Amino acid sequence: MNLAEVLPEGRCRIISAAEEHRDFQSRLYALGLYPGAQVDVLHIAPLGDPLQVRIGHTLLSIRRQEASMVEVEVVDEGLHFELPVLEIPIAAKPPYSMH
Repeated sequence: MNLAEVLPEGRCRIISAAEEHRDFQSRLYALGLYPGAQVDVLHIAPLGDPLQVRIGHTLLSIRRQEASMVEVEVVDEGLHFELPVLEIPIAAKPPYSMH
């Protein structure tokens, strides 16, 4: 899986970054995107590009194309929704009667 495929609010760990592009890899490493680093995907722009991620205390926006060069393993998939359970009491007798 690559960084561009991680859902918002997901957490992942970097396995490798731009192995085929050493010059770009150096730039990613300087930004904190290196193997073993934990990344939180915070937001994806409305049109899908760029992604906002957090590495430690650093916020970073990265293009989807560049994020696709970063191989990751997912730690937490993100976007977990828990629907509230509504408990509606059922009365034994209706509070009024119709005659």
